[in-house]
Amino acid sequence: MDFNSNNCTWNVIDSIGVLTINDLPENRILRPEFVSVDQLKEWTGDTTLRGIVITGAGRHFSSGADLDGLREMAKEPYRLASEMQRGNELLNFIGNIPLPVVAAISGICFGAGLEIALSCHIRICSENSVFAFPESGLGIIPGLGGSMRLLKASDIETCMQMLLAGELFDAAMAKKAGIVHQVISEKQVKAFSIEYLKRLVADRPSEVIRAVVTAINNACFLPVDEALKRETAMFCDLAVKRFNS
Repeated sequence: MDFNSNNCTWNVIDSIGVLTINDLPENRILRPEFVSVDQLKEWTGDTTLRGIVITGAGRHFSSGADLDGLREMAKEPYRLASEMQRGNELLNFIGNIPLPVVAAISGICFGAGLEIALSCHIRICSENSVFAFPESGLGIIPGLGGSMRLLKASDIETCMQMLLAGELFDAAMAKKAGIVHQVISEKQVKAFSIEYLKRLVADRPSEVIRAVVTAINNACFLPVDEALKRETAMFCDLAVKRFNS
């Protein structure tokens, strides 16, 4: 089943949902909420899904925000703040989806595009990928949690290099810094990522997949005591079902 929304497409391949940023040639992010949270909730609410891939159409993942659109939004400060808030809510939703989410990256992955990739659980890139936060050179900073997400993935020195100096990282540098988890030689990074997800979840029951990912998400975003409480509750629910069936 295929869907289109703004400059994104959604399709499902072998129970893996694929969200594609589609604004060729560079897949600019036209709005911070590049796909509505409600639409993404509908798509990812499919109980047959076992994982999600986020990627870009064509050669690139995304060159980042559409600067012309950003300039227009900046003329209305309240509108800009509202748009950025919705964008942050979207990336937070992606980071909390109870399924493994993989960013399949090739070519350019800059600015808001990199923020989207960093919101995913796992990042796989091709050897031709390049990464940057060019915002400081424009007199701004990342606005969709880029500094927070980058620091969680990497370290303070990398944050200073990318966020302040605006340094460009190639695939090998990104792997060393922890920005990506795998660098592959294959050109078809989307196909590789789909197969990676299929191997990752293997024959695990859907409820186990969602419970594991939810526990990991909780560990990332909730206080320790609350995350432990919720993990124990999910364990008990699954154990009761498993051993009393």
